[in-house]
Amino acid sequence: MNARDFLQSRQTFRMGTAALGLIASLGMLACGGGGFQQHNANLPNNTTASPANAPTIQVTAPVNNSNVDPTVQFVASSSSPNGISKMSISVDNQSVFTSASNAVNTLLNLSSGAHSVVVSAVDTKGNSATNPLHVNVWGGNAPPQPPAPPAPPSGHAVFSDLQKANWTQYSLLPPKYEICTTCSPNGPQLVLSYKQGVASPSLSGGSMQTYIAGSEPYSDGFWNTRLVGDFSPNPDSGHTLTPSIHHFIYDLYFYIQDPSVSQAIEFDINQFVNGKSHIWGHECRLGGGGYQWDIWNNPSQKWSPTGIPCKPVANSWNHVIIEVERTSDDNLHFVSITLNGTKTMVDRYDTSTSTNWYGVTLNYQQDGDYAQHGYSVWLDKVNLEYW
Repeated sequence: MNARDFLQSRQTFRMGTAALGLIASLGMLACGGGGFQQHNANLPNNTTASPANAPTIQVTAPVNNSNVDPTVQFVASSSSPNGISKMSISVDNQSVFTSASNAVNTLLNLSSGAHSVVVSAVDTKGNSATNPLHVNVWGGNAPPQPPAPPAPPSGHAVFSDLQKANWTQYSLLPPKYEICTTCSPNGPQLVLSYKQGVASPSLSGGSMQTYIAGSEPYSDGFWNTRLVGDFSPNPDSGHTLTPSIHHFIYDLYFYIQDPSVSQAIEFDINQFVNGKSHIWGHECRLGGGGYQWDIWNNPSQKWSPTGIPCKPVANSWNHVIIEVERTSDDNLHFVSITLNGTKTMVDRYDTSTSTNWYGVTLNYQQDGDYAQHGYSVWLDKVNLEYW
């Protein structure tokens, strides 16, 4: 692996929109950052209106009236001219956490259903303040399911049910968004995990749940699976399969409870063949990006807006179909994006870049927002058609 194989770049005005981390020996590409735009006074949740001598409290996670996972990240801070002696959290009138400081950043396990939460602060003079909020913990009832996806076109090969495949997860941290080789999945900067075979919500009976949280805003979780080439189920040692493939359809369902707490979610198809790297990156920019699709500009290593809306439905399964092509002269054609039955032609061409790796991989990535709100996404019926 040389220096070129570990690239990173960010668009200046977006402070981290596109990070490129290509590790050729692993055959993967991370396009990070998720449409990061500078935020200022637009702070989440309630800030308490208190008497002049009382503390003030800022709760940044969870979002008031939001749907959350059973493991909930609480992030809050308080201030007072007298100094803060302690902060505490109560759930349904039961004290569950106390800290002798002016800040809270902790994970708490809550039971399914609706909960009333109160974040409290007491200063050194005994003045107190509270900040109430409500959360609903995801339960076990499966949501309504859409019709089964159509079968792949006749004659097309397919890698199917990739939510069950062997995925590897990585941490991407600002500002450079290099793949972090020393990060723990337990944070504190980025908390991330994934779980396969999840029964609910699920369409197939076993979805893949990915989760990010943490204390470092705009941190990203990145998952990669190798389908053809070294370290994959299809080594293709004779180098005959990958050169024969010119068309891909990335077909999947995803479930997200509250799209507004995500900076972006990303779906990438990667093909490395004939010394050329082809990265068909597709990013659904959400809370920080105007709800539209961006695509990856390979030679410039940055995201390019398409103007195509990306507005997934909350608390529901969303169906994405992405079609791309490797042209006869080894360049890229972004063909179309379909979200929940609405197909839009992209029809953009891009030039490839050089590589020493060989094979086909898929990426999935989810990006943290300005408060690094904790959130999950469930993936199911993940297929890659090719011909």
